Amino acid sequence: MAFFTLETAQAQLSPGGNFGPWIWDLKLRVEHVSPDELRIRLPFDDRIARPGGVVIGQAMMAMVDTVMVLAICEKLGRFATLATISQTTNFLRAAVRRDVIGVARAVKVGRSTDLARSRCLLTARRSRSHSRSRPLPCSRTRQGPSTGPTATPARYSSASRLRWGSYFESTSLR
Repeated sequence: MAFFTLETAQAQLSPGGNFGPWIWDLKLRVEHVSPDELRIRLPFDDRIARPGGVVIGQAMMAMVDTVMVLAICEKLGRFATLATISQTTNFLRAAVRRDVIGVARAVKVGRSTDLARSRCLLTARRSRSHSRSRPLPCSRTRQGPSTGPTATPARYSSASRLRWGSYFESTSLR
C-alpha cells in the first residue's frame, strides 16, 4: 500500500506542507504516486524563465530535489527530514516554454543515506500563449545518498508526447 495518495503528496507541496515557500511558489502538481515512483509537473511560468522562454535550471533542480524527497519518503513509508548531500545534473535539452515533468525513484534506502534518481521530461506541446522556438541542449543530474531522488521514466503512452530533458541523481542524509 502506498504511503502517499495524490492528495497527501500534493498537500506536502502546498503552504502548510513540509517544504519551504520557494517550493510553494513553483506551483508543482503531483500527477502520479506509486510505491515505485512519483511524478510531478512544473508548470511553465514566465517567472521561472530566462529570456527566450528557457526554464531556469534552479527551478528544475528544486523540483527534482523535491520529487526525490517524496520518492524516498514513499519508500520509507513515512515522512522523513532529509538533507541533500550530493546532487549532479546534466542538462541535455532546454525546456523552452514547456511544462517539465519530474519522475523520481528511490534506488537505495539505507540506515542513514538514501539514493534516488530522477529524470525530467519535456511536454511536447508548447504553451499556446507563446511562439515556437528551437529547443537547446538539455541536462543530466546526479544527486547523492539519502535526500536525492532517483527516477526512472515511467512507461508513457504515445499520446503523452514526452521527451527526455534532464537526468538527476541525488544522495541524501537522514
